[in-house]
Amino acid sequence: MPKAPACVAYGVGRPIVLVHGFPFHSGMWSGQIAPLRALGKVILVDLLGFGANALGGATPMKLTMDEQADAVAAALDHLKVREPATFVGFSMGGYVGWSFLRRHRQRVDSLVMCNTRALADTPEAARARLDMADIVEGRSHAFVIDTLLPKLVAPRTLDSRPDVCAQITDLIEEAPLAAIAAAQRGMAERPDSTQLAGELGMPTLAIVGEHDVISKRDELEALTARMRDATLAVIPDAGHMTVFENVEATNRALCDFIGELR
Repeated sequence: MPKAPACVAYGVGRPIVLVHGFPFHSGMWSGQIAPLRALGKVILVDLLGFGANALGGATPMKLTMDEQADAVAAALDHLKVREPATFVGFSMGGYVGWSFLRRHRQRVDSLVMCNTRALADTPEAARARLDMADIVEGRSHAFVIDTLLPKLVAPRTLDSRPDVCAQITDLIEEAPLAAIAAAQRGMAERPDSTQLAGELGMPTLAIVGEHDVISKRDELEALTARMRDATLAVIPDAGHMTVFENVEATNRALCDFIGELR
């Protein structure tokens, strides 16, 4: 399977790698580029199947987190990034981050878990992913949007912020249905990373939305409590999509954390 280095870099300095969530592409980070490039070299990576890394008819039935982690490493090689980076993984990008740490540990010196989890899926959650994967290729993006959007944003966002919902909807509509299915199958089989997280010992920031129903606050509180040098930032007035629902607070948390490392 091809592993095209679909990536772009902004600015100079120590690398900050931004890895998008499901089912988006690197364009989801548009609100973070300007503040972060003042702190280092911002690298946006499109995961396999998405954005500039869409594989078309070559998209496999499954895209594992290990394959995605190796694609991120290939992107860094393409950009000739040799020094350790701050790895910022949003949701699925965080799952990729755990695999990246297992396979390319020397390339990371600090971590941001943005609206993500360390736990593996329960059997029921994994089954739901596989069911969606089987269904989605014969449906439309409307099915995906109707299924995901109420889980991605806070109720207030869904009810009264059509601009934010439109941004998220547009991103979902740009994702190939085959990639959505393949990514769901890959996420369903990811391993539990709780022990890995507890052993890291590197500066870590966890970000969670106040109303996030996917990566829950109490779960991340428990995780960061068992990690060395880890802090938790709770973003008010936001669900899972903190980078859209409360850009200012999310950027402040990112910049405060990364700025202290520089």
